[in-house]
Amino acid sequence: MTAEASAQSHHFIVKYMLARMALSDPERFVRTFTQDTAYLKDLWMGLGMQLHDAKRVPAEGLSLTRHGAALVVTFPPPRERNDCLYQAFYPPRAPDAPMKVFGLEVTAPLPGHASPPPSIAEWRRDARCNWGFSPGEGLEAFLQRVNELLADPQARPMTFMAIRLA
Repeated sequence: MTAEASAQSHHFIVKYMLARMALSDPERFVRTFTQDTAYLKDLWMGLGMQLHDAKRVPAEGLSLTRHGAALVVTFPPPRERNDCLYQAFYPPRAPDAPMKVFGLEVTAPLPGHASPPPSIAEWRRDARCNWGFSPGEGLEAFLQRVNELLADPQARPMTFMAIRLA
């Protein structure tokens, strides 16, 4: 186990692995996850083996479903800030277009808020973007907001952090 892996949450390791896989080879990602329904759980369990027992999360609640054009991973209940509730993968719309990867993440508590709203993140080949708070915690509110962002050519993220994913 690496020191880096032991410091990260189970959700964190899996969401970044899924983003890397999707951004590196979108066709293979879609083929793998739609043809082998056990692969997601096997990946979750395998990556969890890198973690201390206290950081490992059972796969209960983990699933992959299709919602329109998107493949959506529902994660087990979050335990830590920045854990994903959902991650949505939108296959490329054109041959040279990239896969679009968005997630709904638990946010840090805000002063005066008992339960802060989750935020929308996007993973790109060269960055992680923050799109602000979601209008709700549910899957439908998340997907509706992501679809609005994808349809708006003027939409820009609130923050952009350069990282290499693919």
